Amino acid sequence: MRDFEVRPLNDALLLPAFDLATAVFVERSSLHKSLGIDLRSYRAYLWPSFHKMAQDGLSFVAVDTSTNRIIGVIIGTDYARFLAAKPWPAPAPDSAKPADENRFAPITALSQALGTLYQRKTEIPCRHHMLVDMAAVDQDASHKGIYQALRARLTQHAKSRGFSCVVGELSSAATQHVVLQNLQHENCAEIAFAAFQHNGDYPFRHITAPQSIILAVGRLA
Repeated sequence: MRDFEVRPLNDALLLPAFDLATAVFVERSSLHKSLGIDLRSYRAYLWPSFHKMAQDGLSFVAVDTSTNRIIGVIIGTDYARFLAAKPWPAPAPDSAKPADENRFAPITALSQALGTLYQRKTEIPCRHHMLVDMAAVDQDASHKGIYQALRARLTQHAKSRGFSCVVGELSSAATQHVVLQNLQHENCAEIAFAAFQHNGDYPFRHITAPQSIILAVGRLA
């Protein structure tokens, strides 16, 4: 019997879920570590989009049943809306952006590049592709199957809402193994970290494990 349960993310759970997700990403995400992102800046930058995505009703948390503490979170959103919200035409000059936003520009650009590669292969209508935008598990609660349980619940819910595919941007070796090998999702776009260029720089060139970020797509049968 597992010692956690998966619950829909609601307003009462929003802030602790946000705190967990941002802390895990700053500490463990190779992308964020490469850019030297600090927790305070990341939280200020991410909160508006995190809050908006949470309102979509496609997000869940894992709660420790003995302490009622959130130990995992997964954020889902409509991929078509996600792509439309990005500055797909030529972005504004860096000088026109707030300083903190400039720090995150390489991550946004990398996500845009992945989306562009995939859009060359297929159309992405609304309510068709569900994006796993974020997934985080408390390090003290690792190896309990929490990530898999969150993905399973989100996938089931997305299917009930009429989505046909689930999409994920996989930047860690662990998630690539789980999603590509265990879940058998398809590698539909891939960019090598060492080759990705942004404003004349190669911001992720020091990431070697894994060597690339992958856009994985799974069909909801």
